[in-house]
Amino acid sequence: MKKTGLILGLMSVLLLFGVSVKADIVSYWSGYTQSVKSKVVNNFMPPKTKEALSVTVSLNINQDGSVSSYKIIESSGNAAFDTAATKAVEASIPFEPFPSEIIDNHYNMLLKLESVK
Repeated sequence: MKKTGLILGLMSVLLLFGVSVKADIVSYWSGYTQSVKSKVVNNFMPPKTKEALSVTVSLNINQDGSVSSYKIIESSGNAAFDTAATKAVEASIPFEPFPSEIIDNHYNMLLKLESVK
């Protein structure tokens, strides 16, 4: 009976630790994603428009903050707006390296940029 209680106690500790580690990694990615988005948004200078526009860009970011590729995956339908999004990404590269707690070699991120009315 004592062995069963000990095993269940250890399993509970491991489960709690596993959840905590996972939550921390999500927090690191969330913070990293926000820093990338902020940098691109600060460099985004879209043309003035009366219509609401948005463009979605896919970024493949390497662990050191360099970008191996990026492309528009959902166009706004406005070439000047899409070009402004591309220029904002280019002006933002490189990004900060991944936090040391993240061991992934790359990160694929979708970034949606929208017009401000």
